[in-house]
Amino acid sequence: MGILGKISRIVRAKLNTIITEAEDPVEQLDYAYEQLRDQKQEVKSSIADVQTQKKKLEIKVKRLEDDIESHNEDARLATKKGREDLARRALEKKKSKMTQVEELNQQIQSIEGSLENLKEKKSKLDSEISELKTKKEVQKARYQAAETKKNVAEMTTGMGDTVSVDGAIEEIEEEIEQKQARAEAMEELEEEESNTVDEELDDVVMDAQVDEELESLRQEVDVEEDTDTETEQDKELEAELEELAE
Repeated sequence: MGILGKISRIVRAKLNTIITEAEDPVEQLDYAYEQLRDQKQEVKSSIADVQTQKKKLEIKVKRLEDDIESHNEDARLATKKGREDLARRALEKKKSKMTQVEELNQQIQSIEGSLENLKEKKSKLDSEISELKTKKEVQKARYQAAETKKNVAEMTTGMGDTVSVDGAIEEIEEEIEQKQARAEAMEELEEEESNTVDEELDDVVMDAQVDEELESLRQEVDVEEDTDTETEQDKELEAELEELAE
């Protein structure tokens, strides 16, 4: 591998490390989405608390208004009976509670302002959550597509850095041819060795046969010589016998 190939592999390795160590953008979107949902839940809880507080104040106002009406009736009745002192006391209570009602109504108005703000915030969060949910799904699909494309590119680049498919096939074919040629050479060598052994065995057998025939001839010659010797001896003996007979 050349120097440029080594540098390319080192750079890709560092980039992969950075990407791996970086936060997953899909997880970031999911986290942001959950954060908005949590905020919405907090706002809903705050709205419930404020509405409860407003309801309590409205109940107090209703009771005070009932008391004011009662104090007003008491003042009228005391006035009819000539008890202005009692009428004055009833009117003083009425005035005090009217002041309380006024203060409570101011608090209610302030709470209603806060309640409207909370409802607007909730409505805004609903819109943001809906929008983020759509974006999240789109970005997730884009990210997954990009990841797939990146993986395919890395696989393709990796294949290009090592060896081409054609080159790999050629190497395999060359290796197979080399093994076949070696196998054939070994077979020829074994055949030659086998032929040599067969020839030697044939020579041994032939020598044995020749020796056997030679021995047989020797025996025949010996027999013939013995026969010739006996014939000569018989002739000599007959000659001697003829001389004695004369």
